[in-house]
Amino acid sequence: MKKILIALATALLCGVFAFGLTSCQTNQTSDSEVKPIEFTYSYDAENEYYVLTGVTLSEEAQALVTKKDYAELAKLFSTANEKTGYVPYAEGLTAETVREFTIPSSFNDVAVKEIASEAIVNQNFIKKLVVTETVEKINGGAFAGLTSLEEIVLPFVGEKVGAFNSNKSFGYIFGTTSATGLTAVTQTYNEGTSSTATFQIPETLKTVTVTGNNVYNLVEKKYDIVDGKYVPDDNGQYTLLADEGSYAIPAYAFYNCSMITSVNLTGNVPAILDYTFYGCSGLKEYAFNNETVKVGAYAFNGCSSLKTVNFNKVDEIGERAFVGCNSLGKEYADDKNEVVINATSIANDAFHGCSGFKKVVFTKGVTVGKMAFHECSALTEVEFQEVSEIGESAFAGCENLETVTTQPGTTVGEYAFYNTKITD
Repeated sequence: MKKILIALATALLCGVFAFGLTSCQTNQTSDSEVKPIEFTYSYDAENEYYVLTGVTLSEEAQALVTKKDYAELAKLFSTANEKTGYVPYAEGLTAETVREFTIPSSFNDVAVKEIASEAIVNQNFIKKLVVTETVEKINGGAFAGLTSLEEIVLPFVGEKVGAFNSNKSFGYIFGTTSATGLTAVTQTYNEGTSSTATFQIPETLKTVTVTGNNVYNLVEKKYDIVDGKYVPDDNGQYTLLADEGSYAIPAYAFYNCSMITSVNLTGNVPAILDYTFYGCSGLKEYAFNNETVKVGAYAFNGCSSLKTVNFNKVDEIGERAFVGCNSLGKEYADDKNEVVINATSIANDAFHGCSGFKKVVFTKGVTVGKMAFHECSALTEVEFQEVSEIGESAFAGCENLETVTTQPGTTVGEYAFYNTKITD
């Protein structure tokens, strides 16, 4: 009975955004009673949560936005209580903080867990958008037309944790409607030439923070080979580990998002999956958190502006992970002009052509794959601090490489230092 009453009572409710404070919509009788900003909601009775369906500004507020008079907009929101008698938007807002927009975590003491398509559309006063961690689903185009957006904080990338195909792409939440101030970004989301979708992302967007976790779940599955393919079979001859985990940052998540310059992953992210930042040519720096131990294949491929990377606890670097990162190593964390790598496994072509490297220090015994540092033209010195395995042509074409320090027992593959100043 309680669920029915809640559903009926909230069918036409709307809320006023107040940094988490809400109010029911009432009929307006004069301009002085018009609320400067309002949220509308719908209630999902089956799952017992609210869906944010819309955000609107009053004519007065919209006029200030059009004039870019954010100081007056801050005053309007801050003094709303004096005009209407309802709980104010917030006190003490400034021209800057009025542009920082946070999705309410609840309405009527019930969680807001979903954001509808076009819920926050064309609100170009928003400079920073924060989606709270109560939100579990963001529908396509929920944030369409936010042409002044510079920073966004999300609990996950795409529609939801575990989304499939294009719904797992970063651009999904911005939709496909074009407008001045938006950049058309074609994102690949799976293997295969047909696995692409084009989204319209704010060209002003520079900083992305993702707060959610990547959760791995390796399970055993039986397989049998039929006509050259692996198919499930309860009595199968092969046991393989299949990953059925859930990921706040899925593979291909930021594929080709060239406008982004900084990404912060604050959750538990044990691995950067394959192609995660592929083609993010504007990305300048990235600091792996303490949980990240693996960088997948092609993960940062084509990040041509990437200058600094703190590899921290990264133990495994995948195939072609940093190809095209020609700025990598040009800015160093200390005065030694060296890049320190703690990995024990570096796959084929991982740093192929990274022309910014000058000195690389390997602190652990490492297996360096074929052509892993091929044609790193600025590289002059390499130091292996423990016994390692250097693969075929690993440093071939590093024409300025003149000093290599290895430990007794290190194996060196054929042509490992071909076309360098080192005698192979």
